[in-house]
Amino acid sequence: MTSVFDHSWMTGLFGDKLIAEHLSAEVQLAHMLRIEAAHSRSLGNERAARAIEAAQIRKEDLAEGTATDGLPVPQLVRCLKAQISPDLHGDIHQGLTSQDVMDTALVLSLKDILPILRQRLIALQEDLVQLTQTHGAAALMGRTRMQAALPITVADRLVTWRMPLERHLARLDEVRARVLCVQCGGPVGLGGHIRSGLPVDRWTSGNE
Repeated sequence: MTSVFDHSWMTGLFGDKLIAEHLSAEVQLAHMLRIEAAHSRSLGNERAARAIEAAQIRKEDLAEGTATDGLPVPQLVRCLKAQISPDLHGDIHQGLTSQDVMDTALVLSLKDILPILRQRLIALQEDLVQLTQTHGAAALMGRTRMQAALPITVADRLVTWRMPLERHLARLDEVRARVLCVQCGGPVGLGGHIRSGLPVDRWTSGNE
């Protein structure tokens, strides 16, 4: 049976192609490799970081390990170590947990998704403003519990749709600083030399 998320036309109701691309297996794998390289670099091992960046890992390589471990990161680390010189293994994934890697990979996807959501909210606001300008004076019957109440205008109806969008935009901007951060708690919450809450862009770009 085809999932509604993959169906040729039902996906338009239940899925979002653009956002789904940022959550795909290929993108998540690229993010996890980026995180592992950034972590090795933060440990002072540039050779290990470059070796991780040069590693050839396919999403198919993680399937069997994920079925065994319940998540892909342990198999990812095994695949990396299989391709990288043993003298560099000490600075690969050292002090990280699988959850640290997966959480931060999700954050990297959200970094690309949040601007999409913001632009869509702005576009919806603009469409509602245009509707108000074009049809705002038209009369409607206000209703309560599906019964006629008092006469209103189209503008009266549309303004109630626009008001939450302002709040959504404000909350979206407020949440960026809190969400787009590295998660690096380590195996017992100590996090080593990397602190959770560091802006993810600064860490993965090698500026920290």
